[in-house]
Amino acid sequence: MNHDIEITQLDLVEGGNVIRQGHHFTLGFTPRGENGDVVALTGKDIYAVFYDKNGIRYEGTAEYVADDAVIRVTITENIGHGTMWIEFTATDPNDATYKRKFPARENNARISVTPSTDDLGFVGVKSITVTQLRAEQEAKQQEFEATVIPQVDDISTRQLQLESDYQEAVAGVTVDSEVILARGGEPTLGAHLNKVNQQLAEKAAAADIEGRGINADNFPVIAPEVGEEGRIQRAIDYAVTNGVQRVILPAKIRQVRGAVTLKSGVTLVAFNNKLINKETHITFLKMESKTKLYGIEIEGKDHIVPNVAGRGISIEGANASAYTEDIMINDVFIHDIGYYGIYTSFAKNVYVDKAKMRGLGRAGFMSLSPDNVNIEHSIIKDVTTESGNGYGVAFTRQSFESLTDYPLPKDCVAFNVIVEDVPWEGFDTHAGQGVRFINNTVRNCKVGIAVVAANLTGSIDYASNDCLVDGNLIFGGNSGVAISIAGAGGAIGAPKEYAKGCIVSGNRIWGGGIAGNNNSGSIYLVATEGVVVIGNSIERANESGIILYNTNIGFMVDGNTITDVLSNTYSLAPCINVRSDYNKGTIGKNNAMRKTPSLANYVSEWAINIGSGVNNEVTIDLGYSTCTNDILGGSGQNHSYGTLGGSSLIHRGTASPEGVITASIGSIFINANGGAGTTLWVKQTGSGNTGWVGK
Repeated sequence: MNHDIEITQLDLVEGGNVIRQGHHFTLGFTPRGENGDVVALTGKDIYAVFYDKNGIRYEGTAEYVADDAVIRVTITENIGHGTMWIEFTATDPNDATYKRKFPARENNARISVTPSTDDLGFVGVKSITVTQLRAEQEAKQQEFEATVIPQVDDISTRQLQLESDYQEAVAGVTVDSEVILARGGEPTLGAHLNKVNQQLAEKAAAADIEGRGINADNFPVIAPEVGEEGRIQRAIDYAVTNGVQRVILPAKIRQVRGAVTLKSGVTLVAFNNKLINKETHITFLKMESKTKLYGIEIEGKDHIVPNVAGRGISIEGANASAYTEDIMINDVFIHDIGYYGIYTSFAKNVYVDKAKMRGLGRAGFMSLSPDNVNIEHSIIKDVTTESGNGYGVAFTRQSFESLTDYPLPKDCVAFNVIVEDVPWEGFDTHAGQGVRFINNTVRNCKVGIAVVAANLTGSIDYASNDCLVDGNLIFGGNSGVAISIAGAGGAIGAPKEYAKGCIVSGNRIWGGGIAGNNNSGSIYLVATEGVVVIGNSIERANESGIILYNTNIGFMVDGNTITDVLSNTYSLAPCINVRSDYNKGTIGKNNAMRKTPSLANYVSEWAINIGSGVNNEVTIDLGYSTCTNDILGGSGQNHSYGTLGGSSLIHRGTASPEGVITASIGSIFINANGGAGTTLWVKQTGSGNTGWVGK
């Protein structure tokens, strides 16, 4: 028997699966492989077949639309009525060896055509959901198994008879010889019964794995077990022993009292299954390397008071030298969990897709020292906090100094994830390296996305580097920033480590910033190097739109649109705020807007504010502004206004530019602390930092 056959799937994404007979219709399906990845069929010939139990009802060509990643087929003839299955065959005109069929299982693509007056009858159209269809699939599969494998029923009957015989044997034991006979060589009668039950379960499993996998319900719950974790574990263990890659849980609500371990090489298919424990906080499922999980619901005790024992799914390597890797989780629902929905530690190459998590004590998705850990197309909602900390998605590390023992998180992705109702941070990385937050949505979280340092108790802190925050939609409030890029701590101008090479681009932000705190804003930068903030749109930020607090070196802020910065106490209410010391970089062409002055006491009063800090060197190109005022200078050093051919022509500072400011001939310097003959300076000779003459 071949248990490694390729599994292909079809997701119905256009049209419905209940159709009136005679209606012309178009259906669109996304083709997927075993791992759930979209299979690209560009340039392939697609042939469609609709069939039922009586034979083929329609044959014709279909097309693959690459932009939508969809196989699209249009039916313009009467194909009869009833339940029909759909099969697509893809071939390559340039490769005679290429041939793939979608789907691998017939129940994966099915439609119901209801009779119409074309058949002299009338039946109303019904609505059917994906969940209902999946339930029908499982029911049909179980019905099929029972029909083609009658041995399973025979084994179940024998098992019941054996249990009955056991009870009679116990009742009738009167002498030692009878006890020995009833034990069958085992130390107790119960042990003998359990042994035989296990043998029967293994025979049932052997009869049930033809082309599908092992049915866990063929394994009995063995006394004194009260939960189903033992039954499921025995099915998984049997699969490992016998080289079978797939274990199936038929649809059922299953009480469990302890963890199930999904062992290496096994895929658990569990659509319409629920593992539940409302009595104690437990870890429900542990996953080893090279495992896959599809379609399970996990319900824990509660999440109101965080309890570290409560975890939905746990993926844990032994240490930094023994990562658990190559894990896939798809289409799971995890809720009412005491601490973590999904937890990883020392994990690599983990892919979570279509996960729904709700009601969590500490975090939806927590990953410690991860390497290429990814979560996509998922929803996380309603997280409690412990000691003020709670997260939607976090890529971080243990708070110990050794990078050998506790590596930094790297190359992780959160893509198209919705996080709502988290009292602390929606998305977070502490000391992430190459971590990417892309196309996510954040609602009702104190902080939207935090790319920050891992601050330790010792002298070593680690910053995040080369991270990307792109295309996210953030609905911020007025109690925390929307996006924070922060290096490791230290003195102003001398951080322990800069956050280097991070990009904040194309985000759409509503709100953010801390009302009443003029050191905050919607996008917040501190202790960074080479950070780019470009193409973001910010509306109704609190106190500042983009704030460069201190110690930001080589920054670029360009192409952003900032509208209606609000404050009731900060009279500047600037769209871009160079707030304090040691900020050196470029502010390019941004749009600074004041649309609704009635929103607060102060609304976008200044397009750009250069604060009164020291050691600032900022080149500014105003761009477009409808603010009350354009640029407010300060008493800081070396501010440059306007560019021509990339060279600053006008500079501003608090002392003589001679020997300090490099500029071309004709440049002007304004000394804010100057007097007669020392306020206005003109560069008359040379191309370096000398040749300045006071006027």
